[in-house]
Amino acid sequence: MELKEEKILVSGREVTIRGLDTVLREVAFLNMGDEQTQREIMKRVKFYNYIPKELEDDIREILWRMFLEKYRGGKENSQ
Repeated sequence: MELKEEKILVSGREVTIRGLDTVLREVAFLNMGDEQTQREIMKRVKFYNYIPKELEDDIREILWRMFLEKYRGGKENSQ
């Protein structure tokens, strides 16, 4: 299976993330609280991609917003 690549803008830098759609879709079905979901997204993204330590927090925040918009209608859950 070939993973789709997606470019995101992080702190003024363009970063390519492989498998982002797949990761977000899989995590959406796990029914976890917000913090746990954020950790799981990053864990899976890091499996397919090198994430520079200095960009990790910014990337986590961007991916979380993308997840919320796509799978929760922009709303946090806080289970």
